[in-house]
Amino acid sequence: MIRIVFFLLKITLLTAAVIWLANRPGLVSVNWLGYEITTSVGIALLALLVLVGLMIALYATWRALVGIPQSLSLGHLNRRQRKGYMALTQGLVAVAAGDGSAARKLAYKAEKYLDQPALTLLLQAQAAQLAGDEHAAARYYNSMLAQPQLSFLGLRGLITQAVARGDIAQALTLARRAQLLQPKADWVLTALVDLEARSQNWQLAGEALARAIRQGAIGPERGKVLKATLLVAQAQQAQRQLNPSAALDYARKAHEALPGFVPAATIYARLLLDQQELKAASKIIERCWRLAPHPELVPLYKQAGGPLSAVDQLRRLERLASYNPDQPDSHLMQAQAALDAQLWGVARHQLELAQAKGPSRPAAHLMAQLIEKDNGADNLPAAARAGQVQEWLTKATQAPAGPVWTCQDCQQVAPNWQALCPQCGALGTLVWKPVAAGTAGSNLPLLLTNAPEIRALTQNNG
Repeated sequence: MIRIVFFLLKITLLTAAVIWLANRPGLVSVNWLGYEITTSVGIALLALLVLVGLMIALYATWRALVGIPQSLSLGHLNRRQRKGYMALTQGLVAVAAGDGSAARKLAYKAEKYLDQPALTLLLQAQAAQLAGDEHAAARYYNSMLAQPQLSFLGLRGLITQAVARGDIAQALTLARRAQLLQPKADWVLTALVDLEARSQNWQLAGEALARAIRQGAIGPERGKVLKATLLVAQAQQAQRQLNPSAALDYARKAHEALPGFVPAATIYARLLLDQQELKAASKIIERCWRLAPHPELVPLYKQAGGPLSAVDQLRRLERLASYNPDQPDSHLMQAQAALDAQLWGVARHQLELAQAKGPSRPAAHLMAQLIEKDNGADNLPAAARAGQVQEWLTKATQAPAGPVWTCQDCQQVAPNWQALCPQCGALGTLVWKPVAAGTAGSNLPLLLTNAPEIRALTQNNG
């Protein structure tokens, strides 16, 4: 609609100009080099317009002829860039797919066609690392350090390599350098927590954790677990340094940070028992049992009760079980105490309750002990009783094993709880759970091609 209005406006103006000239006739005379030309104003204006148009056409033709070499050069450059960006894109896809050979070929092709080291260096480093050529990858990452827009990514690649070869000290130095470049980057914040902990700089790890939680790099729930883990590690370190007061303070803070955290409760209760704070130790164990029953708490609770008869010990453990009565661990604890007190009926009742929660190896073993010790049960002859014992022992081999400390990252089993996984070195990943059907280690990942920094580079240059 707007175009039609403008077209009509132009026609109107042109018509008005023609009418204006027609109403004002006149002559134009030119005397030049002995020649005299006389014509009307309208013809003179038309001749002038034709002359101007001819000059414009000649100028355009001259520009086109002069610009042919430049146009050919730009066309060639555009074709090279298209080929280069295509190779770059395909190379990043090859890295994501794990095809190291293809990634290296495409990296060389991208370098050939593109004058973009910010992109080609990154692809070359990733391709070399994927192909297992760590020396070449390190060379590319170090080259990236010389370029301000790439130095952060170069540091990330070098940190990944240092961690993979077990050089935690070098990785920590590089991570601190990366923090100076981008102090709020999530992966830097979390890496510093992990690397400070692996270096057993527990205090510095705690400070790094506090920063990571404030910046949102680590969530609140995970942050509580890691905080308690680091405090327990500090308590253990203070114990080894024969500083019981500092150990007790760290253990108290760990328990207050996460009351259901078994490692914090056990070390806190043990330190209280060493100082003969029996009642306080009992309260700590009872509080933890309410949230997370665990077999390691049972002997500590017995110790906190002082020397008792087997029957009185059973009564004391019944009190502990009352804080979480429906848990299998509560039934198994009472069944063992009843066996020690030779209260066979109580033991059988607790084992039946435990079995009702699902078959388990500890319950089957205890049932075999009960049948073997309870000579008056069912008035069975010795041979039949031995058969029943063997039947329960067979069930024990077929039943699920009890829970163990297992790393959530590498799925490897640890003999006891530690702040760092003894297999992969991860911080705060050991959890108390049944053994998985199959366990396997995990490989350290490459510098992921979908990292925010790399996405920004490809968006800005593609």
